[in-house]
Amino acid sequence: MTNAEYFARPDTPMENSPVGKVVVQLLEKRPGIGFEDARQEAKRLLAVSAGHKEYHLPRVQTPEQEAAAASYFSKLRQAA
Repeated sequence: MTNAEYFARPDTPMENSPVGKVVVQLLEKRPGIGFEDARQEAKRLLAVSAGHKEYHLPRVQTPEQEAAAASYFSKLRQAA
């Protein structure tokens, strides 16, 4: 299977994604490794390099929650 065939499958990462880029590099360095093994190793390496960071989307607050937070922070500024 070629790189193009592997990355064309719907259950694989995109070739230009961080995991995809590391998979390509691993396959170049270790020709005997399989695609799925390279994918697992890429995920492990990226998790190690990220350390304890967790990436997530920012929370979306309702207008009431935003107003309550603004009120809370304005009280903190006045007290200081």
